[in-house]
Amino acid sequence: MTVRMILKSKKLSAIILTVLLFISIGDTSIASSQQFNTEINLYEGWNLIGLPFTPEDPSIEVVLEDISDNVEIIWGYDNGEWLFYMPAVPELGNLTDMVEGRGYWINMNMDVVLTIHRNGYFIRNPSMLEVYEFLADDKTDENNFTDEYTCRHFATDLKNNAFQEGYLSYYVSLKFQEGAHAVVAFNTTDMGLIYVEPQTDDIMEPQIGEAYYDLTKWKAPENNDTIIDIFLIP
Repeated sequence: MTVRMILKSKKLSAIILTVLLFISIGDTSIASSQQFNTEINLYEGWNLIGLPFTPEDPSIEVVLEDISDNVEIIWGYDNGEWLFYMPAVPELGNLTDMVEGRGYWINMNMDVVLTIHRNGYFIRNPSMLEVYEFLADDKTDENNFTDEYTCRHFATDLKNNAFQEGYLSYYVSLKFQEGAHAVVAFNTTDMGLIYVEPQTDDIMEPQIGEAYYDLTKWKAPENNDTIIDIFLIP
């Protein structure tokens, strides 16, 4: 698939439409780390809470550090056993961490707000317009197809560049009757799942049972490129 389609004008005109561990093939770039905070309102008396994510440091002393003077006791259930922690006498307790996916009963002596901190990577599903804008600026399609730089490199680079922009995407392996091909998919917030041919930036609609070259302006290949399976890899 060495024939390239230059469609910059289509990409630019499409912009007017209102239409975050990862795959690693070759070098993978890492987006900037950001801090995420969430607040949990706690009221005097008993509160049943859960954490929306596991904090960067899940140790209970760190999680409750800012409100420890207001915590009477906190109970958690793990592996069939009730565990507790009392900030006033921490040596008596056996609850050591607070993590996502568990419930905690916490008794407060006054109303406070618990702030949970975590450092991580913020990626999200883009809108269709954001995909068009991203593709218009991205230079992956300007690379040359060679024996050393093939479809999987195009797909990996486009996926990594989308990650740098904060967009969630998928490395897509199209399995043919003979051979395979790699593209990229985005689960857009307004138009659903779309596929991008990273060599041309075309929006594609691959379907099992169809020949892939029928979706392009490429010449028919020597191999049978009828699609028999589609794999999406986050």
